[in-house]
Amino acid sequence: MARYFLKPINLRQVAQKYGLKVDFDATVLGVSDSNVGASDTITDYIKGDLPAKGTILITKKAIEGYRCVLSDNPSEDFYCLINEFSKSIGFTPLYNSKVHESVIIGQNVVIEKGVEIGQNTTIEHNVVIHSGTSIGANCIIRSGAVIGGEGYGFVIDSEQRYLRQPFVGGVVIREEVEVGYNSAIVRGSINNTILGTGVKLDNLVHIAHDCVIGDYSTVTAGVTFCGYVVVGKNVRFAPQSTVKQRIHIGDNAIVGLGAVVVKNIVAGDVVVGNPAKPLIK
Repeated sequence: MARYFLKPINLRQVAQKYGLKVDFDATVLGVSDSNVGASDTITDYIKGDLPAKGTILITKKAIEGYRCVLSDNPSEDFYCLINEFSKSIGFTPLYNSKVHESVIIGQNVVIEKGVEIGQNTTIEHNVVIHSGTSIGANCIIRSGAVIGGEGYGFVIDSEQRYLRQPFVGGVVIREEVEVGYNSAIVRGSINNTILGTGVKLDNLVHIAHDCVIGDYSTVTAGVTFCGYVVVGKNVRFAPQSTVKQRIHIGDNAIVGLGAVVVKNIVAGDVVVGNPAKPLIK
């Protein structure tokens, strides 16, 4: 996925401000996720699979077949550029402001601009819904929930200070989803955080940036998902379980009470313990 600017930018002019070496001319249309990329967008690249051809990379050394901006600290410079773009140009809105007339809204609710809410959805008291959020039909958002807020991510910059990672993605909540009391669903870094159709969250659930929770999965009280977790369909999470960042969990799996998931889980497995391990069948 990519996030596009309100207007194209001249890469050389912006890069010079941060002392980056650019030996080519390019018009940049937006920023993209390093795992996917998109033509004429820019992203940081450290290692792993290369993104789509046509993506401009901020990287430590040149890579054949790509336009590269050389940097000693690719992630730091990428975050600085995103912050610069956010302030000076801005990004195209993810969604238009559109709340269906049938939506029930409680007291002291904050709904920012750029939020879509589908028909017959209920938003209870003291909920905060940030811009870049899409909520489908027939959902229930319980009191105290915060949806689309800033994520938690930092890199240590060249002066050994914490540099906050920018989060410019959004949140997509499909139809028939329930979000429990005082739960938090964080917006994506560039991609969206997604809750599939029929997902049910209990109270005090934390879903970090860029997570994808598959259709009809159930998440009970106090469960924590770290960033970039991908959950299949019909997965069950018992109370107080925790899932490490970038874990993949297959369809129809069950995560037991208080389990700490640090490795991928195959479809249909039942895991328990710390660290979580499959039950012996």
